[in-house]
Amino acid sequence: MIKICNELVKIDSFTRLDSISSLNKMTVSKNQIASFQIVLEPKTFSIVNVSDNPALTDKIGASRYRIEVISEYDADLYNVLTLEDENGIEYCDILTHQPFVEHKGNMPCSVWVDLKINKKESSDVVVNVYHTVSTNDENLVYSDTINVEVLNVEIPCPKDYSIYVDLWQHNSNIARYYEVPLWGDSHFEILEKVVQTLSDIGQKSVMIIASECPWNGWGTHIFSKDGSVLYEHSIISLKKSKDGKLYADFSYMQRYIDLCNRYGINGDISVYGLLGVWNLPLFPSRTTENYPETIMVRYYDERDGSYKYLNQSEEIKEYLRLIIDYFKKTGQFSRVRIAADEPKNDEKSIKNYDSTITILREIDSEIQFKLAVDKDSVIDKYEDIISDISTSFPCTTRYYDKLDSSKHRLWYVCNIPDKPNTFLKSPLFESRVIGILNSVFGYDGFLRWAYTCWTKNPREDIRYATQGLPVGDICLVYPEKNGEIALSLRYKALQRGIEDFEIMNVLKQKGKLDVIRKANQIIKLNTNPKEFMNKKKITHDNLFSKDIADYESMRTYLLNELLKTV
Repeated sequence: MIKICNELVKIDSFTRLDSISSLNKMTVSKNQIASFQIVLEPKTFSIVNVSDNPALTDKIGASRYRIEVISEYDADLYNVLTLEDENGIEYCDILTHQPFVEHKGNMPCSVWVDLKINKKESSDVVVNVYHTVSTNDENLVYSDTINVEVLNVEIPCPKDYSIYVDLWQHNSNIARYYEVPLWGDSHFEILEKVVQTLSDIGQKSVMIIASECPWNGWGTHIFSKDGSVLYEHSIISLKKSKDGKLYADFSYMQRYIDLCNRYGINGDISVYGLLGVWNLPLFPSRTTENYPETIMVRYYDERDGSYKYLNQSEEIKEYLRLIIDYFKKTGQFSRVRIAADEPKNDEKSIKNYDSTITILREIDSEIQFKLAVDKDSVIDKYEDIISDISTSFPCTTRYYDKLDSSKHRLWYVCNIPDKPNTFLKSPLFESRVIGILNSVFGYDGFLRWAYTCWTKNPREDIRYATQGLPVGDICLVYPEKNGEIALSLRYKALQRGIEDFEIMNVLKQKGKLDVIRKANQIIKLNTNPKEFMNKKKITHDNLFSKDIADYESMRTYLLNELLKTV
């Protein structure tokens, strides 16, 4: 059995194709990428090929399916690979560039199709599936059409998005996975591919790590059982001359900032590792005499040719001065935010936090701070001194109408709440509704803590510390063997939800508030955040529709209403 299906369909171990509705029509704008899936349900081990390449493997007697899409629009086809969650359930997620892949036959398999709508005319798209075994001739076993209705309207492009997307960048992890020198040319070649995917989803924030392992590797030394390493290292090179003077080399950092700028990622420059450094149990942090935090700054000592860590308070302060002076001299200081992640609320942590803020302000009183916060008490304490704040989903439901609107306000999901979220097991409409929810909160945008925080073998297993980090929490894209970056179904759904938000925002600017209200009604969206939370980390049921068709109805409605304003 074979079907053309909606892009929000998510195949798992229990999916049966007869339970999925067929898709025969899409309504799109003239400048978007339209997507759908071709789902097959082979009963035995099979090979699925999305190219014209021959697909003979060592499994010479296996069934082979070749997918063909005939379209007036440019079409890109991707096999979708599966991964297991913490309960051993397989879910489709990785949009691999591999032309053909093997399927065990234990569940349906999916092929993702992107249509680049580069023509104004509506058209039928033909899907053909051919089958063969061994060296026999192919037979056409399936053929169907999907009608693409193109409306004479354009939606905003990522470079023009109003939403402020802040997806954290784990660049050391990228170099480690691809086994290339940190901050070398080969590393930056891969980073450019990652930055392109960030740009395509509306990324605005540039993430800079300015010390060693500020998150202690998220428990790598405790939780890693398969060799996964999640340590992040500073992008700033530091040396101490023979006369004991410190010199900082910011060339790698500036190269990365410039790379992001070229792709339209030109919002704040978030500098992590100078404030709120984590202290996980058993991590070999280094304390500095008379300095409040365990900041580890690695430097090269020209006096004996060895690498060491700064261990004097005044040396740490001099390092901070070098960073601030550089940003001021290069005219980038107004973009800089000294950033920290989820400050603890115990007396010792707060004392250290306050002391570090005092030190930074003594260096420059105009320094701006940015916090990601998951505790109400921390919001209350630091709201007045920060210019940028990202609140967890539960905190946002309580503070969305209390925070000063002049501040830069973002919200985030991480290992909480249970829904909506972007876990491997999360239905794709949850990723999509995250984009839409930004209009309900009235915030500037959305943050997510992990984008490329890959395990050792992320194409095979992304389970890591699953008691605290649900599977899928650590990444939205995947590394490919050929150096490319593979998107995920979750990325695609989030991207579509951000598009929905941008269309709503255009209509809002045109005074069409009634249209936005009706669109929210179509997806049964609860628009009162104070009613979202049920328990500490659990949201109420029925906050938004679970029917995929409702999201397509909403999108069609929004596009038609936008067309009326042209």
